[in-house]
Amino acid sequence: MNAASGQSSGGQSSTAPAPINTNTDTSTSVPSLPTPDVGDTSFADALLGDAALKSDVLVERVTTVKNLANENQQLEHQLQELQKRLDAAEQKRLALEAKRQQTSGVVPSAL
Repeated sequence: MNAASGQSSGGQSSTAPAPINTNTDTSTSVPSLPTPDVGDTSFADALLGDAALKSDVLVERVTTVKNLANENQQLEHQLQELQKRLDAAEQKRLALEAKRQQTSGVVPSAL
């Protein structure tokens, strides 16, 4: 079915122009929302309540992310300090091993 001409092509090309849309009705159908009374604020209150709840959730999430980022930074700092201590302990161990082997007359083996 050729959508432009409204005819089935059947393997042949159609030379007839597409029909012109003569529908001049330009109105659109929009579903109407219930119109609240002038003094009725329940709909607005519900929207504001929903927005406030979402805002609270977002603030809570942002706070959680900030806290986690701070904790991560502290843990990274602790890790760096522990790595320094480990490196210093390894250097001390190697120095003591070399000194021990010098005093015993044994040649240190490659690790």
